[in-house]
Amino acid sequence: MRKLYIYQLLSLLVFQLFFGHLYATTQVFDSVRVEYEYEVNTVFGLNSKYADFSPVWHYTDLVFASDREWNYNNYGESNWNKSKKINLFKVKVSSYKSDSVVFDKPELFNNLLLSDDHVGPLAFNGLNEAVFSEVNKSKSKKSKVKSLNPQLYIIAINGKKITNKEKLNFIDPNYAYSQPTFSADGMKLFFVSNLPSDLGGSNIFVSERLESSWSNPILVANLNSDKNDMFPVVKGNKMIFSSDRDDGSGGLDLYESIYVDGKWSSPQNLGPSINTPFDEFGMVFNPNGKTGYFSSNRENGNGGDDIYSFIKIEKVIVNNNLDVIKGQFEYMHLEGSPDKMEVILLDESGNIVSKTKTDQNGNFVFNYLPTNQKYTIKVNQEGDVVLTLFNGDGNAIFLSNEKRRICI
Repeated sequence: MRKLYIYQLLSLLVFQLFFGHLYATTQVFDSVRVEYEYEVNTVFGLNSKYADFSPVWHYTDLVFASDREWNYNNYGESNWNKSKKINLFKVKVSSYKSDSVVFDKPELFNNLLLSDDHVGPLAFNGLNEAVFSEVNKSKSKKSKVKSLNPQLYIIAINGKKITNKEKLNFIDPNYAYSQPTFSADGMKLFFVSNLPSDLGGSNIFVSERLESSWSNPILVANLNSDKNDMFPVVKGNKMIFSSDRDDGSGGLDLYESIYVDGKWSSPQNLGPSINTPFDEFGMVFNPNGKTGYFSSNRENGNGGDDIYSFIKIEKVIVNNNLDVIKGQFEYMHLEGSPDKMEVILLDESGNIVSKTKTDQNGNFVFNYLPTNQKYTIKVNQEGDVVLTLFNGDGNAIFLSNEKRRICI
């Protein structure tokens, strides 16, 4: 598919403690740094033998682009090969499991957007506005060959009604525009284009919303490389995008940049837990901000591109050699501390090293541990809890207050 446009909350809280180096570091204290990994899982009921990619949320529907087959009669899937063109589909989550997501049967997102040309991906600005790409077939004056440049269109959405479809005012049909995403406030539109620039490949551009139009696009500073930079997705002050730049794993890798003090930070590779020698792109987060979906053509998939789920795992790396792990759990929204919680310590092979229970104040401790090893602390606990980790002097070195899997 690249050639065309060159979880869910866990009731089981998991905490890992280890000493060593990983990826994407944020320094917290001299002895502690925060890093991130991604647990990737397959999904069921969504992917086809064709290309399925670039998911986004609209209400409770996951909307994605696909060149799968579709049917005029029910606007859903069928075995009838009507068209091998990209169109927009939607699907609802049927059920969540600890390591997978099951979806209902996909169907066309909206038959008013159906086309025999490529349509999608798209981006929503709230619930009632969207921008999407659609291939524009036009003949050059010097050649009878049609160009297949995707162009960006804006639409208004009212239930199943699609109105006010307009091509964005800055579009030049001689160039390609695709893979749109809005800023958090909806006032900026980021997209990918082969517009002229000093850099090679495809690049990420931005246009600002004016009173009744959009500004001329400019290259996004600090993000782009001399390779292909594509599939931007904005979440708050962060942008996730894909690039085949030289420091990657091969193919398109996922990168993250943060908007700070009026500029985008140097992009950071999301690391080998989610990136492979194949293409990874089109990431979207669930409302909880720590789980979501992305696209990849990695091995053992259903088709050319498939959609996978992920869990973002925070890891706190303790640099000094501890032979004691001390911690305390407290309720996030309730009074008091959770007592008599069973806390289990596992080694790297998943074998139980030790068990203990929290005291009346939610404290726990594991003593006489071999240093320079990786441990997993498992806690079967319903509800929201806060974990504080202490060093040997009793000083807090880490505080976590988020409902998700956390690795320490």
